[in-house]
Amino acid sequence: MKYHHQKEQKPYVGNYTQMKPLIVLADALKTVRYYELRWRVEEYHKAWKSAGTQVESFRLQTRQNLEKIIVITAFIAVRLLQLRELSGNKEKAKSTSCEGYFAPLEWKLMWSKTEAKALPKKPPTLYWAYYALAKLGRWHDSKRTGVVGWEALWDGWFTLNQLFRRSKIHAAKQME
Repeated sequence: MKYHHQKEQKPYVGNYTQMKPLIVLADALKTVRYYELRWRVEEYHKAWKSAGTQVESFRLQTRQNLEKIIVITAFIAVRLLQLRELSGNKEKAKSTSCEGYFAPLEWKLMWSKTEAKALPKKPPTLYWAYYALAKLGRWHDSKRTGVVGWEALWDGWFTLNQLFRRSKIHAAKQME
């Protein structure tokens, strides 16, 4: 949208939050890019605060504990957002190994819990891992959209981490 103020001759680009003079095309493209990134920030906050890690539900008594949980859950939210975005490009996700995102033990644990067949010789794709993590979070695509919700990703991540810790404890006991 272009607006002309009576005293100024420069056109303005307007959006809901600001009015900024339109000087060159590069400025306009930069403003559009910021607006595009706004949705990524919104998704991050969904993953971190409300629908995902539910950081707002923690009732911590000290500032230090609150700071620790904020840092930990923010990191988880970033990782889940990365996984969701990477899996959004189906062709690339189907040709990318999941080992760029998951440790070998992690994807093997996911495989053993979600697949009824033997482990593959080479790592499965990132696309498979995204949906395997969702299945660990009790996601069943009941709406037939193929979109995994933040709750399911968070629950899958939490379940995977429990499996990972148990596996590490079991391995340590075997070495004793």
